[in-house]
This record gives sequence, C-alpha cells and structure tokens, in this order.
Amino acid sequence: MRRTIFALSLFFIQCYLVVNGVYLFDKLVNPFYLFIVSLLIPVYYLKLLRSDKKNNSSTYANLFRTVGLLIGFFSILICVPQLHKIFYQCSDPGKGSDIIPQLTTLYNRFSKGIFPYYPLEQLPWHPFPVYMPLHWLPLWIAYTLHFDIRWIGVFFLAISCAIYGCSTNTRTPLLKYIVVALLPSVALWGFIEFNGWTLGVTFEIIIAAYYLVLAAGLSSSNIIITTLGIIFCLLSRYTVIFWLPFFLILLWYNASLRQNIIVWSCIAASIVCFYVIPFYLKDPSILSKSIAYHNQCYIDQWNGLGNPAQSEAFNDGLNFSYFTRAAFKGSIAQRVFYARVIQAVLMIFLNVLGLLMYKKWKAKIHYYEISLILLYLIIFVFFISSPLTYKYYYLDFLVISAVICGKIIVY
Repeated sequence: MRRTIFALSLFFIQCYLVVNGVYLFDKLVNPFYLFIVSLLIPVYYLKLLRSDKKNNSSTYANLFRTVGLLIGFFSILICVPQLHKIFYQCSDPGKGSDIIPQLTTLYNRFSKGIFPYYPLEQLPWHPFPVYMPLHWLPLWIAYTLHFDIRWIGVFFLAISCAIYGCSTNTRTPLLKYIVVALLPSVALWGFIEFNGWTLGVTFEIIIAAYYLVLAAGLSSSNIIITTLGIIFCLLSRYTVIFWLPFFLILLWYNASLRQNIIVWSCIAASIVCFYVIPFYLKDPSILSKSIAYHNQCYIDQWNGLGNPAQSEAFNDGLNFSYFTRAAFKGSIAQRVFYARVIQAVLMIFLNVLGLLMYKKWKAKIHYYEISLILLYLIIFVFFISSPLTYKYYYLDFLVISAVICGKIIVY
C-alpha cells in the first residue's frame, strides 16, 4: 500500500507541476521541482527492479485484461463532455494557434494531389509545415465522417488506453489493476481542468496516444505493440529517434535475427511508404527546412515578439531555457545553437547511461524495462533542456510516466 501511495503521490505532483505548477511556484523555480520529482519516479522503479521480489501470475488473467481494456477505453470517454465544452469554446482553433490550420492545410493539399510541404500563404508569417504524416493523415477520418478533427485524437487515445489496460501486468489485485488502467486519463484530466484551451487549439492528444502505445508495448514486453508504437511515434514526432539507437542495440543482443529483421523491416518500410516516397523524394529539402524553421522559432521566441519585444518562452516554467539563454554570450541565434548542442549531448549521454545500466543489471532487469525507463528519461530530458517547450508537449511525457507509475504499483 505504501508503494501505491508513493507512486500515486509522485504522479499527481508531477502532473500538477506540469499543468499548474508555475502558478504555485515561480517560473524559475518550478523546473527544478519538476526535475526532482520526475527523476524520483524512474530511480524508485529501478530500485524495485533490482530487488529479488517475485510475483505470482493471477488466476483471472483474462478477466483482468478485459476489465483493463474497458476501464482504459471508458476512462477517456468520460472526458468527452468536458472536452466538448472546450472544443465549443475554441470553435475557431486557428485564433489560438497555427497548429490546426497547418495540419488541415497539409491534409487538404495532399487530398487534392498537391505536394503539401511548402509555406502556408494564408498566414502572415508564412510558416513552413513541419508536421510528420501520421500527425495529419488521420484527418481523413474526420473529413470522411464529417466531424471535428479534434475528436480523432480523443478516439485514438481511448484505443491506446484500452491497449494499455489489457496489456498491463495481471499479477495484482483487481482494485490496483483498475487504478493502474485509469492513470493515463489522469494526465488528460489535468490538462482539462487547468489548461483546457491548449487541448482546444492543438492536436496533441493523438501524439500522446502514439506514445502510450509504445510505452504499453515496452511495459508488457510485447514486440508487436512496441513495433507499432515506434512506427506511430517516428511518423508523428521525431523525438523518439533519440531513443531508437538504444532499443536497436538491446533488441539485437536479446532477440533472434529473424525477429530483428521483421521489426526493423516493418519500421523501415513504414517510413519509406509514408514519408520517403510520397514526400521526401519529391523534395529532399523538406527535412532541413523543417529543422531550420524550428530553430528560427526558438530564436524568435528567445528574442521576444511584439513591440516592445516580449518573450513568453519561459512563462510556463517547464524547462531550463531561461538559464541556458542567460549562461551563454553572443547573439540569440548563437545561444540557441549552444542550447541545442547541450540537448544533443544529453541525448547521447542518456543512451550511454542506458547501455551501462543494462550491462550492470541485465541479469535482474529485463531489457524491455530498461528500454521503458530510457524512453521516459529521453523524452523528459529532451523537453526540459529544449530552448522552447510548450506545455501541451508534456502530455506525451505524462502518459509514459503513468505507465511507469503503474508498473511501480503492480510490482
């Protein structure tokens, strides 16, 4: 019971620090609290994994999986009334953000046979669309069935929670199992209660769904779900690519050659079919243009916008960008470059650290568990060290955290 209370306390505190911590603590203090709490979760989980405790399988495994599937699915459906209010209040999401206008433009161009990756003329600043195909291709569902595109993400997250719920470890009392299946929805409720408008003007819920699939696959040591999760994440947001070398190495050493060939062939084929052939080969510069546009956004935000210029890059208190900007000298462009170098070094460091942890504890800790922990750390460190981190990005991270906290509870 103490372990359950500890895991739930850490998770609820972490969610609160993300969605509302800046209003309780100063924006320069909140990142440190978030950093400490977020590190306590994987450290405590590692401590449990290194213990010799063993659990017995449940006699009612199939019943538990069915319950988990239903609980996971309906935990998102009960959010629908509140989300409907949010979507109604943000009836024109383009007024709050350019995300949905970019996504709809990409889809509309593609559906008309037009190459989609070029600047949006209808917006004064002509943004270059940086979104990967699985972020905007699902819009065809909404256009075909004639409903608000934002509901696609909600439906996808409900499916992901169902997958997570039925794949969760069944070696636990039913009440704990239900609590664990509910955890990913807690992150969504945090945003609904404190930052609902961000859900109304973005399309981030679908990305959280993709990351939950990947985390669920790793949590259950299911190679099929894990492979699907990798494909979804790679083709929607590139951050997971920093974790991929680590998993490739561990899978190579622990799985058969046949399994490795199947997994990486499926991933490669998906990238080729959904990105390389239809888009990249037609204009190989789109990737470099996307990175350049991202970097320019960082520079603009660090410089500040408006007259007089004011920067809002640090207002959410969710990263250390204020300190990195202050620590370096030179132009803002140079400082952003240094911050990105630090971010890249941290990604390499975490991969090396993960390999060292695996080498030291591989006799006690399954490589899927180490992979899940490293996925958590890489996504978190990427966000907290980024020059610019929007609050809604953390929804993706919090669903991974929910999976690890759930593992702590059922251990």
